[in-house]
Amino acid sequence: MRFSGTVTVITGAGSGMGRAAALRIASEGGAVMCLDLSGDTARETAEKIKKSGGQADSAPCDVRNRAAIEAAVAHAKKSFGKITNLVNSAGALTMQGLSDMDEAGWNLVIDVNLKGVFLMTQACVPAIEEAGGGAIVNITSIEAEVVVASGENTQPHYASSKGGVKTMTRTLAHDLGRKNIRINAIAPGLIETGFGGSNPASDQYQEYVHGHSALRRSGRADEIAAAIAFLLSDDASYITGAQLPVDGGWLIY
Repeated sequence: MRFSGTVTVITGAGSGMGRAAALRIASEGGAVMCLDLSGDTARETAEKIKKSGGQADSAPCDVRNRAAIEAAVAHAKKSFGKITNLVNSAGALTMQGLSDMDEAGWNLVIDVNLKGVFLMTQACVPAIEEAGGGAIVNITSIEAEVVVASGENTQPHYASSKGGVKTMTRTLAHDLGRKNIRINAIAPGLIETGFGGSNPASDQYQEYVHGHSALRRSGRADEIAAAIAFLLSDDASYITGAQLPVDGGWLIY
């Protein structure tokens, strides 16, 4: 019950790693505010938590929109009285390379993955400070470190956004340390969530994973959730400004 008495706001909580993180934190006694662009899927996650005896609420939230974020943060404070933690898990990806990239694709990915992290953090920090401090975890990617190309092209907007979040995490660690707020990042490898339209059941996917993972398999959303829980918890009380790879050994090569 490491999270008893805490309130964690999670973006992208309607599916994938965000949902897994919400379920994990709630299972350890924490209250969770589930945010997602889809209010329906956010509500589904909250209902799963409540059916298991946990505390949760939900709201639709577009992390590109400051007004939507401020409304969601106010909702969380009204529901639980405070905010102590934040997980920035919302993400977007379009399968476009240099030659076919349009401004709509570029703006979507940069706005969700990079601007959204900044806006959510900016909105939540005052509440976390008011609560006496807490922790923030951002989701980056191994693409913040290495070039990943499963086809002919990379996705330069996605890699740029994740590299930006890594640097933002390090920068904000300096600013937030004096407020008793830790901020770290997790860099997942290939995780079986279907993000970006991937098909984990396909032979092509499995062949690609086996060629890049020391463990010869892709990861699971609950394995990312476990790492998120660690970095949010007091077990990581002297860790800030770090990026933890959870990649099955991808980055050793």
